[in-house]
Amino acid sequence: MNIFIVGYEHPKTDKRVFRTVNSLAEKAENKIIYQYWTDNINEKKYTQGSITYCPIFYDKSSGVSSLYKLKRRKAFDNIIMDMILHEDYDVIIFNYFVISYLTKAFSKAKKRNKKIIYDIHELHPENFLNLMTGFKARLKQLILWKALKKQLQLSDKVIYVSKEIKEEIEHRTKVEKDSLIVPNYASVKLDPDPKKKIKDILYVGGVKRSLEQERKLISFFHDEGYTFTILGMKYKMDMENIFYEEYKPYGEMMQRINQSRFSLVAYQTSGRKDYKNDLYALPHKFYDSVAAGTPVIIKKEFVSMAMLVEKYQIGVVADTSDIQQTALAIHQAEKNYPALMENIRKFQDEFVWTQIKQKEYIDFITSY
Repeated sequence: MNIFIVGYEHPKTDKRVFRTVNSLAEKAENKIIYQYWTDNINEKKYTQGSITYCPIFYDKSSGVSSLYKLKRRKAFDNIIMDMILHEDYDVIIFNYFVISYLTKAFSKAKKRNKKIIYDIHELHPENFLNLMTGFKARLKQLILWKALKKQLQLSDKVIYVSKEIKEEIEHRTKVEKDSLIVPNYASVKLDPDPKKKIKDILYVGGVKRSLEQERKLISFFHDEGYTFTILGMKYKMDMENIFYEEYKPYGEMMQRINQSRFSLVAYQTSGRKDYKNDLYALPHKFYDSVAAGTPVIIKKEFVSMAMLVEKYQIGVVADTSDIQQTALAIHQAEKNYPALMENIRKFQDEFVWTQIKQKEYIDFITSY
């Protein structure tokens, strides 16, 4: 089977997309065409084993005119559309929509009688241009919900990152397809050993996101004798009592998480409290933390993550606007720390990409 994986703007080694590439390549009869974004204009297409790597250069630098950005985007999208129209494949997997061709990219693949799988990592109508406000934001969402409905109608199967995003999209579009829920599982697991722990709260994330709502919480950590460390972020917050550590390769990052007493998952991608793309997210940092053997502190607004924390009793669901209640919850978690660690040990495999999960995933994509 020839499978065309459209990574769109994801870089080559994006955890989720690259896992798709490597998993499907394990079946000897599969030939993979993998399109991904690169910032290296000199990077060339090449084939290694059963995978043909197709980098497409796109300059993401800002500070240029809107017209130039539009031309740059259209040129990028045109290359991908040309691949959709002319590459030899049986199945196409979209990891995002082609912005210049919201539904046309899907319809053209369908016209060639290709099977279409849509891997929805985000709640696209909210996630795309998420800082837009007012009438423009409402119009944008109206257009993208309509486009998403058409994209789903043209798709044969859908992969969702969480049950709540699946339910939200099916409710809004009234389109239900054969689907599979695949969160952002960790790749490895480490032993949850309380003897190795240091009194540190770790925040993992390379993308700059606001922690303004957590300012009082970070101060509380400091007052309680914890260090608060941000791992991998290139930008520094306008806050006191924060330590910073540089980006680490995945294995080293997991070892660093394993050392921490707790891992904090709390951020704001947009200024909206009802931003469902955050509320229903199941991000890598959450799964990596549990797989690394470390209890998590989750904002109660993060519905999907909070439900799992409460189900498996593997951390603290915190109301970051009520520091007294959060303090009580963390003090209680410290008293129950051996039980938290035992629960993590017991349920860790739920958060890790296993051979069983991989087989289910491959079968879902390749069985028609």
